[in-house]
Amino acid sequence: EDRKGCSGHLGKMIFSAGTTQLAIVAYVPNKSAEKVDVTKWIESVAAAVGGTVTVTRAPAPARFTTVDGTFTCPHGGFTAEAVVISDPDKGRFALQAKESAEEAAYAFLREHGELPEDQGQECVIA
Repeated sequence: EDRKGCSGHLGKMIFSAGTTQLAIVAYVPNKSAEKVDVTKWIESVAAAVGGTVTVTRAPAPARFTTVDGTFTCPHGGFTAEAVVISDPDKGRFALQAKESAEEAAYAFLREHGELPEDQGQECVIA
């Protein structure tokens, strides 16, 4: 089946937690870049969970290739990345940090008027 669209027009923050670290990637398309600064968003979330920003701002790729083929992303925008390292001796674990990071990401969006108060996390987490 051919792809009919994507979610490139939506900003997002993706979290991937393992036993040793939590990786965080943020994306804000051009149309939303004036409302949500990807650098401030990733910095806010990283600070909330003791993480380190590894990429403050990078242009989103115009094209990407997967096993299904090469695709064009017409929405432009910017990405940013952060990492949280687990430290069992200090009681810091990536899986726990993931929950706190998600809460911090939503709080940032609410503070900037980009997420309605009445919508919970359930409506956007897949």
